[in-house]
Amino acid sequence: MKRKTLIRAASLALTAALLFTGCTARTPEENPESSGSSQSSMAEPEKTASSGTKAAAVAVPLENAPSLIPMPEERPCLYEENGSYGIRAADGSVLVPAEYAFGYDFDDNGLGQLRKDEGEEITWYKVGLDGTLLGDVNDTVVQTGAGPVVVVEKWNDDSSEGVFQLMNLNLEPLLPEWAEYLYHTNYYAGQKNRFFLRMPGGKLAEFLPEEMALLEFEPYDESRAELYQASWDLAEEEVVVVNGQALFGADAYSWETEDLPLPALEQVDWTIRTEDGLRQTRLSMGQNPDYNTVSFYAEGQGEPTDQIHGENWIAVPGTVTDWPENEPVADPAALLELTGDYCADQGIDPDCMEVTEAVQGEFGVVLAIDGGYKREQGETDADSWAHSAMLWFPDKEDSSRYMVLDQFESAGFRSFMSGGYGIVGVFPGEGETLRVMTRAWGYEGPAQYQWFPLTEA
Repeated sequence: MKRKTLIRAASLALTAALLFTGCTARTPEENPESSGSSQSSMAEPEKTASSGTKAAAVAVPLENAPSLIPMPEERPCLYEENGSYGIRAADGSVLVPAEYAFGYDFDDNGLGQLRKDEGEEITWYKVGLDGTLLGDVNDTVVQTGAGPVVVVEKWNDDSSEGVFQLMNLNLEPLLPEWAEYLYHTNYYAGQKNRFFLRMPGGKLAEFLPEEMALLEFEPYDESRAELYQASWDLAEEEVVVVNGQALFGADAYSWETEDLPLPALEQVDWTIRTEDGLRQTRLSMGQNPDYNTVSFYAEGQGEPTDQIHGENWIAVPGTVTDWPENEPVADPAALLELTGDYCADQGIDPDCMEVTEAVQGEFGVVLAIDGGYKREQGETDADSWAHSAMLWFPDKEDSSRYMVLDQFESAGFRSFMSGGYGIVGVFPGEGETLRVMTRAWGYEGPAQYQWFPLTEA
């Protein structure tokens, strides 16, 4: 399947380093900038049986939906009369009388606004191109290939949650009902904006402005195949979700949603591993409370906030049930002797390195090593350096047989930002291969994740 990356997740953060003194050994290069991963051949991903992992989408036309209206070059504007404000059309006619305390003009990203003051009560109104008023809502004008769409949010009187509607520039609703959740990509280029939403009753959909339809999602049903606009087998997509962040394929930095809409992930069964063990469940989609991104949480396990800020959890399509027995190595420091050959190859004194985390199982040992760095930017100088790596030892008893999954070096003033890794999970592949999910500690902010693809031993 051809994929086009639409959403770029936050870049992998470079990490703060531990205080180190006394080690001056470094790689043979006099002033290395960085070293890449070792060159290893990639095995083809194992194709899992498609049963229970297929999702599909069908376009449902929106009956009686109004048309989208282009933003005119000469827009309505704010005017003042006797100390009060209103809105005039471009031809000078009055759209809204000057009866308001304050206001704002239309712009590329929002409609006009007027403020009504009645005693101590203040109400803000959004103003449509034709003078329609809508009170106490937020709006964002989002450009699409079919014309501008206004994303409108209002708050329920009896709850702290908002509801959402899509409208044209006259503030005419495009959706038959207010949605319980809405996420839009908000690309400034305008043509690729997409709208994912949840309608009342839990029905997931994507608004298609060009077709004026809702793309609805469901588990694949062969008898309805002629109705489907698209379908996906998630078992073939190498989809994994970790702490609410969706990672696709070998590129852990992108959310590829043009050919694989996010709501499709909710239509199949997933196997989820948490600290409490494994369970079959569904994923639900929600808004990350800290960032303007889509996040996922396990159905029946609380709101997205609880999952995003909780412990690590990993989800893969439900047909993948061969989770290996992973457990942290009890004494990571004892594994330093395993890294002897690697350190010798790199010209590093093993005494300068530290095993920061290690996981063992039937696949062998995967460990992270870090060292040679200084803690603060002010402590770095021309002699400072840093090195970190993720290593795989298929046979714990054979230290000469290892694979470098990733490594990072820096020297001089940037060494305080050396990379560092933590291991989230290790999964078997076909033959002597494995997948490794790692956590990278950011210099600031929350942990980000890397997904190493199938790697041949």
